[in-house]
Amino acid sequence: VNKFSKDKEIDSEASTYKEKGNPVPFEGDFKAGDIPRKADIQSEIMGMAVFNGPKMVGELDGAEATAYLLATGEYNHAFWTIPDPLHKNDFVVLDLRQNRKPKISVRLVDGKPYIDLKLNLEANIQSIQSGENYEDPKKINTLENSASNFAKEQVKRTLDKVAHEYKADIFAFGKKAKGLFLTWDEWEKFHWLEKFKDAQFNVKVELNIRRTGLMIRSVPFEQVQE
Repeated sequence: VNKFSKDKEIDSEASTYKEKGNPVPFEGDFKAGDIPRKADIQSEIMGMAVFNGPKMVGELDGAEATAYLLATGEYNHAFWTIPDPLHKNDFVVLDLRQNRKPKISVRLVDGKPYIDLKLNLEANIQSIQSGENYEDPKKINTLENSASNFAKEQVKRTLDKVAHEYKADIFAFGKKAKGLFLTWDEWEKFHWLEKFKDAQFNVKVELNIRRTGLMIRSVPFEQVQE
């Protein structure tokens, strides 16, 4: 239930953007009840609860819930606002899609899980605040790399948080780990859920910008002086 009843009460202090190092709150940097808005209907849906067995052990915000969907292959598409790689304080909006399931591999080193996660994403440019011509083939790689790193950091941060802080394998990586054991008894004696809290993650993101929407060539906005 949204806690804001008056316009003057609305602020972004409850946002999670500062702990992530984001310059401003992005769309998903809120948990349910903290979205800065006032409306007749106060109920809202954002983020997700984290359970370890029957016990709720934590809560993820909207961006972390998106990272969960990417890591589990349940993500479809959504609009992402990312920092402009060439213009500080400006932003680019992408329609980000996941057309292939993630590739997941699990290995054990001295009893510690090492998990490799590879994501393949595609994006369409929706808007460029700075007017930078990222539609130019010579510049599009700059935007692709920036968006790829942004997604990678978001997913990696979420994996670390869930494993190290909440100690819950909500991603079901244990299903991949089972194949490393010859017998069920060996698997049970390993105690995967106890080991998962020490898991190390390697995340790779390949992101390609396929289309530029209705834009052909962006041009920088120039302030008109009187």
